[in-house]
Amino acid sequence: MSFKIIKDLIKVEEKNYGNSDEQIKSVEYKLGITLPIGLKKYYKEFGNHKDEIQIFDDIHHLEDLEFDKEEFLIFFRDCQTGVRFGIPKEELKNPSPNVYHKINNWTLDNDDIHKSLISLGFQSALTKLPFYAFRWGIEKSEEQKVYDNFEKVNNHLRLWNSKFFQSQPNEIIGLTKSEGKTNLYVAANNQKDFLRIKSIFKDDWYSRENQLKKLKEKYKK
Repeated sequence: MSFKIIKDLIKVEEKNYGNSDEQIKSVEYKLGITLPIGLKKYYKEFGNHKDEIQIFDDIHHLEDLEFDKEEFLIFFRDCQTGVRFGIPKEELKNPSPNVYHKINNWTLDNDDIHKSLISLGFQSALTKLPFYAFRWGIEKSEEQKVYDNFEKVNNHLRLWNSKFFQSQPNEIIGLTKSEGKTNLYVAANNQKDFLRIKSIFKDDWYSRENQLKKLKEKYKK
C-alpha cells in the first residue's frame, strides 16, 4: 500500500509531511475507533502538510476528523460543492472498509479506502497541477485516443464517473461522464509532457494558454 504514484505525479519534496504515531493514536482514542489501514497510511505520509500540497486540500487534517449525525466518519469535503466522503462507524471494524460519498444521501463509492484517496488525489490534480486543460462533450474518436495512447490506472470515482490514465508518472488523464457526455481532462507537472499529451488530441481546449491566446487575438482586432 503506497502513495508513490501520487508523490511522483506532484513531485513532492523529500520532506516529512506526515503525522506521528502518537498523534494518530491520540485521535483514535478521542474518537473511540481504530483508523483504517489506508487512511492511517495517508496521515503518516501527508497528514501534516498544512495546505502545502494543494491536491489534498479537501481531505481533512487528522485533528479535524469527526462523525456526522449519521455516524459516518467524514475525511473529505469538497469546498466548492460540499460533497463529502466518509465511512460508516460500524464498518470501521474492517481494516479496509467501504467508502461512501454524499450529495443528498450516502452512496457507495469504493470498496477500498486507499484507492479512494489515490483517486481523490488524481481528480484534484486534473485542475491543480501546473499545466492542465480540459474539454467537455468530446467525440467517441477522441475518447478512443485515450485508450489507445494511455494505460488505465486501477482507480476510479463513482461520484463523478471518473476513470484515470497514464503513460508515465509525470501526467494524469481523466475521463468523466455527466449528463450523457464524456469530458476529457489532461494535466502534467511539466510543460514538455503537457504539450506532448495535448498534441494527441484536437486543439480545442479550455486552458490558461488558450484563454490568453484568445484574449490577445481579440485585442488585435
